[in-house]
Amino acid sequence: MKRKVIYGLLIVAVLALSLYSGYVGSLEKAMDRAEINYNQIVHTVGTENGTVVFYHWHDSLGVGLIDKSLFGYKWISGGGVEYDSSGDMSPGFINLGKSLEKGQERFIVPVAKDFISNKDIDKVQLIINDDQIIEPTIVSTDKIKFWYAILDEPGGRARVIGYNSDNDIVFDTKPELGEKRIY
Repeated sequence: MKRKVIYGLLIVAVLALSLYSGYVGSLEKAMDRAEINYNQIVHTVGTENGTVVFYHWHDSLGVGLIDKSLFGYKWISGGGVEYDSSGDMSPGFINLGKSLEKGQERFIVPVAKDFISNKDIDKVQLIINDDQIIEPTIVSTDKIKFWYAILDEPGGRARVIGYNSDNDIVFDTKPELGEKRIY
């Protein structure tokens, strides 16, 4: 009898803690609870620090970090970038989540991302601080096409190169010169 009472109290405590802590039953409910506006969740990717969710809202691409635990899902942080139809690409850096490490705040999931409005671009290369070369993931839906890269550290000066299916450069940014070239 004592065990049943103890188990019952544990279940009630877990349920109360999950309601109090802000965790809910689904990724969508976590976004709703955080009052995140979105038309569609277009992509998710798991990291060791949470789930990165990419979402479409009118003319913007949003990205956020959601924690998943035994209690459910909870929105941690996020933001977005508006769509640019000029054919230009430039990296939008966002640092998701915060953690205190040895008394200093650090971001736990840095992300680079942007729309791809040039229909000829099939591959993207991201060069950060002239020495780190990254091949971002490209996501294409019926409404939007974008690239993203989960980074090891927050981004610095970046160059974005877009390639067509023949591996020819069709777009290039040169941040050190402050110019953008569309080929």
